Amino acid sequence: MVDKVLNTRENRKYTEFPTDLSFPKRVFLESLICNDEGLRILVRSSDKNATDILSIYFEECTVAFRCMDEGVYPASWSKNIPSFISIVENSEYIEWFNQESGGIRRYKGLVHYAIYTENECIDVIDLEPPKLKWL
Repeated sequence: MVDKVLNTRENRKYTEFPTDLSFPKRVFLESLICNDEGLRILVRSSDKNATDILSIYFEECTVAFRCMDEGVYPASWSKNIPSFISIVENSEYIEWFNQESGGIRRYKGLVHYAIYTENECIDVIDLEPPKLKWL
């Protein structure tokens, strides 16, 4: 029997993704590509004059991801989110993943990454952090 999900939005905690790169607080999703090389998320600044694209790259096999329109995910839009890319602690998404897999694919060290742009909310569960690079 699978345990009941205990984590809720109330105890979810967002921490800023550690990086030396600087990027704007508000970005738009440009592209999301999932293939045998991994998951690549391309975002651009919400500034209409900006031309730089940031690549967020999860190599090889991403454990799970979901992408939803920001309009159907209002509970996560909060001033408590420090950056458009954050790490989610006490993640109900990881607990849901573990429940859905029936415990068969219970990985140790899973991390929930939240990439919340102006037009999409992307949640990624992976064992390794993404590589960020300006294109």
